[in-house]
Amino acid sequence: MFGHIVATIIGLLVVVLSGTFVTIINPLVGIPFILCGIFLLLFPNFLSNKLFDRGKGTASVASDSVESPAIPRIETYKLTGVEFRTEEIQSLGKENPDYFLDREGIVAKQIGGENLYPYTFEPLPAELNIQGEEVAVTVQGMPIGIIGRNNRERVRRLLSGDRMESAVVKITGGPRRILSAQDGQLHDYPEEYSVRLEITIRSNNDIGGANND
Repeated sequence: MFGHIVATIIGLLVVVLSGTFVTIINPLVGIPFILCGIFLLLFPNFLSNKLFDRGKGTASVASDSVESPAIPRIETYKLTGVEFRTEEIQSLGKENPDYFLDREGIVAKQIGGENLYPYTFEPLPAELNIQGEEVAVTVQGMPIGIIGRNNRERVRRLLSGDRMESAVVKITGGPRRILSAQDGQLHDYPEEYSVRLEITIRSNNDIGGANND
């Protein structure tokens, strides 16, 4: 709206000046001014768009030139040596009462055919410590595993370069029980726990990543 008003005022000024040229100085010079003034009076959008849209375009370019915030990257590592930390791992979980049901109880709850585990686990914050050539992972002060050999140097570089923003462990698996749909019997499988470490890394030009083995 403001641009339209400015364009109209400019058009009026052009008409007045052109009239002066026509009547006093030179009609050949004044005629183009008259035509320009009439054009601006009839089409004020033309000048207002030229004057004000240009600024908008500049602002758009400036906005596009601003870099988007860096997005942290997450790398996942499967821990080794967890088979020696069964007690520590179980102490971090919550006991699952369904695991201890008998056949009739499982049928009553309609969870036959499902894998039942003695403990359930929530993601837990972890700490990493360099111990000689190894990188140990502890949760609540308890060691629960180490970084695999293929990823030791990678994780050591992240720690020494202060690149690690946070670390979380996710525990799955463990002893498994299932009521078989084939024979209707309870079956137990003494499986090991699986522990995966998720490291959130501060954005940088660093290349490489986890080599999960």
